Amino acid sequence: MKKVILYAVMAMITLVIIACSKKEDPVPIDNKIIGRWKCIGFGNIKTGKIKPIEPKDCEKCYAMVFKKDGNFEGHSCANLLVGQYQAYNKQFDFISVGGTEVGEMGDCRFFAEILRSINTYGIKDNKLFLYYSGNEYLIFDKH
Repeated sequence: MKKVILYAVMAMITLVIIACSKKEDPVPIDNKIIGRWKCIGFGNIKTGKIKPIEPKDCEKCYAMVFKKDGNFEGHSCANLLVGQYQAYNKQFDFISVGGTEVGEMGDCRFFAEILRSINTYGIKDNKLFLYYSGNEYLIFDKH
């Protein structure tokens, strides 16, 4: 009888270990977001206004490349940005954001800081909208 109980307990422990160690399926990535995007401004839903991002004449500034594997890379003005993201069913999350930390100019500091606040997105007419508050968003052109 003790052996039966021992085997039953061992079987239950094995099942618990297997169940707990099962990896979750990754969240799928919306294929429309894959590619290179360049931020062109800050938008406000309430006012309908878009404030152009500064500096405008910097080719590498505000560029983001979203990869199919959930990684991204990009630039603010002076800094490289790298990390992981999820984008699916209008929900967006920068899971991790890292990179260099050199002094910024123009809107670059604000741009880098708000990436962690982005929670939803939309894509329309080759434009990507990353929403970071109820009324505010970054707008990107597809490149």
